[in-house]
Amino acid sequence: MAKEECLAEDLQTYLLSYKMYNGQWRIWTSENKLVGVSYVLEWSPANEKPWVGTVLIHPVFQCKGYGRKILAMIGDELHQRGHKALFAACPINQDPWLQFLGKCGFQQFKVEKDDTTSKEYMITVKPLL
Repeated sequence: MAKEECLAEDLQTYLLSYKMYNGQWRIWTSENKLVGVSYVLEWSPANEKPWVGTVLIHPVFQCKGYGRKILAMIGDELHQRGHKALFAACPINQDPWLQFLGKCGFQQFKVEKDDTTSKEYMITVKPLL
């Protein structure tokens, strides 16, 4: 994440940059141990749909199904509130991230280029059933 999102010393600035979107940061635990953190916007100004902004899993818990469970729970909650899809974006060069999203039921939607950074992002969508 540090290469794509922020360095540890910039974490406060990074977290504050999300404040204007009025999303929800959540801390996920298992047996009183920190498993991960997520950020979800229920309404994005881009398309008025819910978006996953971040899912971070503690290295000790990675590749053990926690990320999938977290995204499944988020999807279930959003579906219960009437949403039909959940979106996520990922830098196009982050193949492991894209594979993870694919394993979680996200499908490739389109590629967009960030006008500010010129980076390309894969936009993905997960139908909420």
